[in-house]
Amino acid sequence: MFIRSIAVIFIALSLSVSVYADKKPENVTINIKTITCSGKRVVSRKNPIVVHDSIRNLKSKLKQIPFKNFNLVSSESITIPSESKQQIKLKNKDSLGLELLYLKQDRVGLWLDWADKEGMRLLDTRLHFDCMETMLAGADTESDTCKMLAISVEGKK
Repeated sequence: MFIRSIAVIFIALSLSVSVYADKKPENVTINIKTITCSGKRVVSRKNPIVVHDSIRNLKSKLKQIPFKNFNLVSSESITIPSESKQQIKLKNKDSLGLELLYLKQDRVGLWLDWADKEGMRLLDTRLHFDCMETMLAGADTESDTCKMLAISVEGKK
């Protein structure tokens, strides 16, 4: 599978964070879902999508992506110390570098470095967004398939 050097950002970050601005959590739990996308399509209301039940809550966002089928590959939760870098091996053998840059009451900053099982970098970026915002992250391909990550962050005191 050939992956373009330009990654398309669609990160799904659903945040339910209850953290006080003056107190930083000691640990942060990051929930990661790996999603496969297949069947390229033109994005329109006339071209419906098929979404696995376990990710149905993301359907409104997935409708904006030019693929027809969305399936959950894996789901995992990792607890990391705040403001530290972690290298995580996902269940599908991809690796994910994560660093929580900051976590405030209404904003979060996250560094993400995602590579496939062969070591090819899919995405390397810093994200700054509102805590309740939902985004998706994926790697664009020339083939009829693609991989995406859905990430949610929870603060712990």
